[in-house]
Amino acid sequence: MIFNNLPIIFVLGIPITLAKKETGRATLTSFITYLTYNYFMGSTLSYFGPTFGVDTFEAGALGLTEIAGVLTLDTNLVGAIVAASLAVWIHNKYYDKEVPNILQSFKGTPLVIIILFPITILAGLVTLFVWPTIQDGIYGMQSFMVEAGGFGVWTFTFLERILIPTGLHHFIYGPVFYGPVASMVEQSTIGFRTYPTLPVQLIA
Repeated sequence: MIFNNLPIIFVLGIPITLAKKETGRATLTSFITYLTYNYFMGSTLSYFGPTFGVDTFEAGALGLTEIAGVLTLDTNLVGAIVAASLAVWIHNKYYDKEVPNILQSFKGTPLVIIILFPITILAGLVTLFVWPTIQDGIYGMQSFMVEAGGFGVWTFTFLERILIPTGLHHFIYGPVFYGPVASMVEQSTIGFRTYPTLPVQLIA
């Protein structure tokens, strides 16, 4: 259950750690930003999926996931970090921003949300163009590690260990342990490729 909701945990945890003031309001802002980010991508894909390389837009399709009941692009932890980081950045910069007296009701969190909205939409649009290609690369790497046998296991272990000092090892074992390569054969929405079950060596 915890691992299935890691993006939400990151969205709530990042502002608690990095917000310089009013961490509670920053956390709410981060959550709203994350929902807006995913709602925009899901709505866009439902109408223009093929434009972004997503030809099959339905629950259970590889490369897609449900966030708060809305089917959207599966950006996993990366999307959560992007949304939360944007929210914290704008919160820290504009939460105490002075506004004209006539606009005092918009001071604080409302102002932050107003500024964040177009930025979040832009971030979602960029993600729609960029992330499917990244997904394709991730699935290709996973397919290589599965099909390469012992060398694939060595590649996985080497990359995981060498990236530990940088903290980027999560991007190696995360997709393997919790991504599509750890499940039965599924159809990719990007290129319509299939990926076999993960060998026992990779999950041992």
